[in-house]
Amino acid sequence: MTQLRTYGPAILALLAALVLIRIGVSWAAEVDAAGAGLASAIALLYPIGLTLVAWSALPPDQAARASTLALLAVALALLGYLALGFGLHFGGVAFISENEGLQELARFFSLARGDDSAAWGLLGLEGFFLSGDAATPAATQLFVSQLPLVTTAALIVMLALPRHTPPLAQALAGLIVSTFTYPLAGHWVSGGGWLAQLGHTLNLGHGLVDFAGAGTVFVVGGATALAAALVFGRPAPPEKEETVTMPPAYAPLLSGLGALLAVVGWIAVGLANPLYAEPGVNLDWSRTALNGLAGLAGGTLLAQLYSWFATGRFDPLMGPRGALVGLIAVSAGAPFLPTWTALAVGAIAGLCLPLATYLVQHLLRLGDATAVTTTYGLAGFWGLLAVAFFADGRWGQGWNGTSGLAGQGISGLLVAAGLQADGGQLGAQVWGSMALLVLGLLVPWGAFGLLSGLLRLRARLADRFS
Repeated sequence: MTQLRTYGPAILALLAALVLIRIGVSWAAEVDAAGAGLASAIALLYPIGLTLVAWSALPPDQAARASTLALLAVALALLGYLALGFGLHFGGVAFISENEGLQELARFFSLARGDDSAAWGLLGLEGFFLSGDAATPAATQLFVSQLPLVTTAALIVMLALPRHTPPLAQALAGLIVSTFTYPLAGHWVSGGGWLAQLGHTLNLGHGLVDFAGAGTVFVVGGATALAAALVFGRPAPPEKEETVTMPPAYAPLLSGLGALLAVVGWIAVGLANPLYAEPGVNLDWSRTALNGLAGLAGGTLLAQLYSWFATGRFDPLMGPRGALVGLIAVSAGAPFLPTWTALAVGAIAGLCLPLATYLVQHLLRLGDATAVTTTYGLAGFWGLLAVAFFADGRWGQGWNGTSGLAGQGISGLLVAAGLQADGGQLGAQVWGSMALLVLGLLVPWGAFGLLSGLLRLRARLADRFS
């Protein structure tokens, strides 16, 4: 009876989520608006699952703080994205979409002029506050479909901030991500911006490919967390040499449940996006879901195999974290990879997880208890590069409006028999990954540095006049 009380709610929550995703897939195929709305609601399980895994690694005194930060992150994500973020992200989406309800979103700032302007979009200039003629049902649906990703970006950053980060800096971090860095990166990648158009401008494959937004969210989010650690300092080194152990799991049930909920939400993220339902976008959703699960399996197996090899037991936290890094790593190319390579991509991410955790926590001492930099940032970066190695060329024809090699789909270096490898895709993924990393690191680093200087100045003035 005690076990039933303990595990019953978790099991019921998981079963309910699985039923809802099954209904959402069916509705999405039959009733677009209702199906997409339900998928958007289920997609919120994605940030919820990630948050549960992060919470499980925090001691009780820090978990209470994390609970407050999580609710604050949700509020900041909604307000920031509504006020400025959505307009910066999709202000020029009319140039890549045939949806009549999105044609009012047709203003953007470009790095070029004339006929080439649409290929070098830097940021959108329409749709702020979802007001005016741009406030159509289609635009609202697109906005709602992005909320799980915006919330995820704000959550992972605010939960990863060093414990002694000033409260004002915590709020600033959430606003920077939801208002500026994530939407700006999103415009470059999925809003018709310059990274998506590298196939047109520089003949680099199909441009940067990031199907489920893993690079946009996790590379930018991980870099922002790194910037905060660099500005606000690292924990003091221990007085005596500490014993290296696996990170403790204070709530192992939460970590396992979080990983399961995250994969359900991840599947719904793609189904909720109306841009993926337009004519000409041919995606095999069954293949996509299977590859996501394969990546999760690969990450779980390798992370737990390492745990067993190092400690003689399966670790309750390393398993869920391995599942997440595998899922995140395969996200960018899930529709375009053979299933065996999706398993390999997740396995490589799972193997790198404990090594990166040791590097960040014990050598660099960044104080990343929630492992955002290692679990999410590194996995997102690897996932973007994996597209250039393993996309087999059979899916993704016309992605980003680019025909590719002789009408092939997105093609990496290891393609299906009879197809031609595309080295240009590697260039697009490398350049795109580096651009997202630089954006996520430098902008917050500058903002945090300015805020840190102002806080120090205030403290000095307070000391002088006290």
